[in-house]
Amino acid sequence: MVKTSKKKGLILAILTTCVLLVILFLAELLLYNVFFTQKKNNISEDFIIIENYIDNVINTNFNMLKGFYVYVETTDDFNEENVYKYLELLFKDSNTFIRNVGIIEDTTIIWNYPPDTNREAIGVDLSKIESQRDMILKVKYDGISIMQGPVQLVQGGIGFIIRLPLIRDEVYFGQISIVFDGDQFYEFLGDLEEQFDIHLKINSETDVVYAQNYSNDSRDLKFNLSNDFFSWDIYVQPSEGWSQGTFWFTLIPFSVIVFSVLIGFKIYTLYIDTAFDKHNANHDSLTGLYNRHYLYKYSDSLFKIAKINQYNIGIVVIDIDHFKLVNDTHGHKTGDEILIRFSTKMKQELREGQEIFRIGGDEFVIILENISDKALLDSISLRFKETIKNYRIMEDPELSISISVGTSMFPADGGNLDVLYNIADEHMYSDKTNNP
Repeated sequence: MVKTSKKKGLILAILTTCVLLVILFLAELLLYNVFFTQKKNNISEDFIIIENYIDNVINTNFNMLKGFYVYVETTDDFNEENVYKYLELLFKDSNTFIRNVGIIEDTTIIWNYPPDTNREAIGVDLSKIESQRDMILKVKYDGISIMQGPVQLVQGGIGFIIRLPLIRDEVYFGQISIVFDGDQFYEFLGDLEEQFDIHLKINSETDVVYAQNYSNDSRDLKFNLSNDFFSWDIYVQPSEGWSQGTFWFTLIPFSVIVFSVLIGFKIYTLYIDTAFDKHNANHDSLTGLYNRHYLYKYSDSLFKIAKINQYNIGIVVIDIDHFKLVNDTHGHKTGDEILIRFSTKMKQELREGQEIFRIGGDEFVIILENISDKALLDSISLRFKETIKNYRIMEDPELSISISVGTSMFPADGGNLDVLYNIADEHMYSDKTNNP
């Protein structure tokens, strides 16, 4: 009996220990994943700001270069004196790390601003410079804009070069380039690392652009920063490493179990609250339709897609006729029920690529994708009117509604929602006036 009791006690102790170890492992794993995910989310949020900073430096230089390109391409007084005067005005008070601007005939530098510090580069054929040969010839023969760097410059030092092919009289003349100082750009990246407590590694398609404080880690986040003339992969890691802050997960196992339960409950409630808040932020509380806030986000995204794919988008503004009279006569409860049933009916009438939004009161907006022409848009809006006219919205046969509609078309009538809405709204009020 004693031996049997000890054996059972030992088995129970082992089982209890195993269960506790499994619970501890799962709790610590959950906490670690939560901690690690939050760390990644924070870095991802910070990177949005970092990306804007870096992109602003590069695009500011590129836009200046494009401005200079337009001048060179169109001026009749294309000579050294006029070019230097123009560049002096263009880059006056500039704070974008600009080191110099070069004008290249075929592949040879003929002018270089500012001339006083860049005379040794004038007359150099860049196709014979190993570090720049491939890119200078790529711009020449492919006719594309390129950013290259870091590059060892002819006049010494490190730089990043944006090159544009220069066409004069419809013939390839050469190239124009803007060089921003590599040391200043590296200092700028170092300041970003210090500000956001991170380490960066930037790779171009051919070179390591920056990796001063970086050490490879498979957990690092990878982002891409690119446009028509360059593409960079940017790796981000916290400056103290991913393991910093995880020491506490190895301490006080039983406390960690309790703590993990609390964290799990907190994460759950935060998730539910966030999901609820997100839904309320984008939806109308009465009808369940998307609201005005989401309309702007939805339309901005849709207009970008339509612009790329070159198709039209129809905007329909709808207002329920005499709705105030319905509220005053039958009460707000009946008015709310009409809005709910109207919304349900309109949702049923919509097809793929069509979405309805309640933007306030008795006013609604419908966005229709891939509309071929104005005639089709008008026929669809007329169908909406006829549908509601013939729809028995309430049991009371004397209680019926009609709608007034107005339309506009992207991009023919405008390039943003506010313009398109105002046009459609004017048409809607015209429809309301014609159909009292």
